Amino acid sequence: MPGEVGNLDIQNTAGHAVTTLEFDGQVDHGEVDYYVYSTLGSAAGTGDLLFA
Repeated sequence: MPGEVGNLDIQNTAGHAVTTLEFDGQVDHGEVDYYVYSTLGSAAGTGDLLFA
């Protein structure tokens, strides 16, 4: 239904639930907006994105 929000389950490589993410930023590429999130405290960021 329009406006309805669903669920998203994220697991780490060990199969455990990831319950906290941090917003790293937004990148516009090819007329698409990418919203980048990573695990809390990680070194990942928008500079780590690669477009082939």
